[in-house]
Amino acid sequence: MTKNVGQSTKNIGRMGAAELFASSVMIDLLKIFFLHTSEEFYQRELSRLSGDSLYLVQRELSRLERSGLVRKERRGNRVYYSAQEENPAFLDLKKFFIKTVALGDKLSHALAPLLPEINLAFIYGSVATGEDRPGSDVDIMVIGEVSLKELSKILGPLSRELGREFNPSAYAISEFKKRIKEGNAFIWSVINSPKIWLVGDEDGLAGLAG
Repeated sequence: MTKNVGQSTKNIGRMGAAELFASSVMIDLLKIFFLHTSEEFYQRELSRLSGDSLYLVQRELSRLERSGLVRKERRGNRVYYSAQEENPAFLDLKKFFIKTVALGDKLSHALAPLLPEINLAFIYGSVATGEDRPGSDVDIMVIGEVSLKELSKILGPLSRELGREFNPSAYAISEFKKRIKEGNAFIWSVINSPKIWLVGDEDGLAGLAG
């Protein structure tokens, strides 16, 4: 398996992230595998979940298998496909995909109506570290003049669309600064953890923490 993974890493390098994400069918499949890394799927199931034709799904699955991002296993009369997390390139591509194509883009779009009231927004926790599993919540923190009620309302439809539960936190800037000064353990653990940025960046967060 190690040999195959090493060869597959070279295959990914030759294809490039841009080529991997160029096909809408490929994006649909990557969304499934990156957001449900511990699950197995058969071809017709992937066709149903993605809404793409079986022929196109089969074609892109072959590319994914050659790249080493997905493994194929035959059991009985069915062939199952699952994410190959052992691939050294898998985690980086997953983070890139989540930020630019899947959760990141969809969350940024969902937050757009509230953007004038948002100073900082980011994903943290297991999704940001790449350690999420089926059933893991997507932890989101928003800092600004947005209430938790407003945030939960706009995340509801997205949760149903993606099949993922969101765990939102909303803080006014004054409240966030107060908790920093108090040495709040949760806030400091979030500050020091990996993030996928939706609005703002680390410099903006450092400005609040400083």
